[in-house]
Amino acid sequence: MINARTIPAILIALPVLGALAQPAAKPEPPAALVCLLEQKATVTEPSRKPRDLALFDWLPAGSTVSASEGARVVLVFSNGARWEMGAKSQARIEKSGLTGQKGDVRKLEPVPMIPAMTQVRALGKPGAFTVRGGETDAFTALSPGEGESVLAEEAGLRFKPPPPAGRFRVEIEDESGNSIFSVETLKPEVRVSPGILKPGLLYFWRVRTLDGPKPAVSAETSFMTVPENHAKIRATLKAEADKNPDPALRSLLTEMDRWLGLK
Repeated sequence: MINARTIPAILIALPVLGALAQPAAKPEPPAALVCLLEQKATVTEPSRKPRDLALFDWLPAGSTVSASEGARVVLVFSNGARWEMGAKSQARIEKSGLTGQKGDVRKLEPVPMIPAMTQVRALGKPGAFTVRGGETDAFTALSPGEGESVLAEEAGLRFKPPPPAGRFRVEIEDESGNSIFSVETLKPEVRVSPGILKPGLLYFWRVRTLDGPKPAVSAETSFMTVPENHAKIRATLKAEADKNPDPALRSLLTEMDRWLGLK
């Protein structure tokens, strides 16, 4: 069940997603997202008739939300502000919060924003992409690479090797330079077993040739793993998008992946 603990920040992409998640005919861009809904509530949008409120609804400024007996509604705004509406309450949505409150309406702790990946990486040693080999015999298309992230439990490493085909050694190191993964492969893609990578950390990986001309050709780069709380939020959102045909949810998932650095 989705609740305030599992969706504290869905969120973050609100300023970016306005045009994606609402029909162009809306007179106002979305200002708030319904991230929790218990029992029944209604919304009256500008120049529209009242309708039932739904989880993950995008609501433009000027909308009025009314909660019924026993209802609870939590709204998150583009500036990170969160508001909770209790039973028999009513409020008007503005760009940065609620106004004209009636009944049980209160402001909650704001939603923390996801830091930019460059800021996260600054906490550890800087990542770098290096290639050893000439222009015609070098590895290309390493993924994930600098500025990209992976889900710790679903990580895969891909590369385009130089000719001729042969064996390759793929290795992963943590921030301290400790080797945590090493495998020999004939294929340009390697799956990392669950449990090897930890959420929210910086890693470095390299690939080198084992066959062919000497010296060996190699390349290395860095990537981040998505923090655990963000991975849980994404998993919840993906589950909703998989079972709900609403294109707004799929757009939100796509935009969240972009924010997280997932390719």
